[in-house]
Amino acid sequence: MSRDGTLLVSGSFDKTLKVWHVKTGRLLKTLTGHYQKIYCTALSWDGKLIASGSADKRIKIWEVRTGKLLYSLGGLFSGHTDSVTGVAFSQDGHSLVSTSLDKTVRLWQLLSGKELVVCKKSSEPILLLSMSWNGCVFVYGGQDSLLRIRQVKTGKLIKSIKKERGSLLSIAIDGQGTSMATSRSKQITLSNFTNQETYRLEGYNDVVNSLAFNADGQRLVSGGQDGTVRLWNLSTQENTKTLVEHQSSVYAVVYSPIDNLIASGSADKTIKIWKEL
Repeated sequence: MSRDGTLLVSGSFDKTLKVWHVKTGRLLKTLTGHYQKIYCTALSWDGKLIASGSADKRIKIWEVRTGKLLYSLGGLFSGHTDSVTGVAFSQDGHSLVSTSLDKTVRLWQLLSGKELVVCKKSSEPILLLSMSWNGCVFVYGGQDSLLRIRQVKTGKLIKSIKKERGSLLSIAIDGQGTSMATSRSKQITLSNFTNQETYRLEGYNDVVNSLAFNADGQRLVSGGQDGTVRLWNLSTQENTKTLVEHQSSVYAVVYSPIDNLIASGSADKTIKIWKEL
């Protein structure tokens, strides 16, 4: 979702990207160009560019205003060698972070399309990527249960965190990069890097697929295999609301920076927009 809360971008296994007007729900554009399933999308901070990553191993950069494909990142001698699982823009819009099943994290210079940094290879495929709200740090992880936090500008490793055994399903990092939420099976775990506190949010009877913090890091939204979207007050650790409208698993959730809007995407082929009261 764009920073002003007006636009939403979705990517699908049908190989298309769609740009939506949030308040009206109107489809503005359909973008085509990927040859396989789209796994991840991101909007630049100024709302002018879209990045998309796919099972075709390519990252594509699009212009929002025209829907034009500007260029692709990666080729015969550079870029990812397996499906792209995550993309995120830097705050200044000059660079992009990407993760892949090829076990690498790459930092790209958008102006030239060149790779700036290829981070040390992980032992397992990287499945998850989350950028902090302030755009300074990102966290990523995979099947090895090891989460790594790095600086966006340099790719420098800040912290490695060993989680419990078992595949992580979702990760989210808060605005300042000081707290992180993770899900594994039916559990949501909150970790504070400052005081090293860890606690769990209880209430799910099914797998938790997706997580997102709001802008101030005081609330969390989660999407579940049971089709529910749940809102959490992190100061009280309470599930304040459960939204039951989707007919199938919820695989993506996102908070808008303004207007307390939440978007959720589901296997029922719908995107729903919610207003938190």
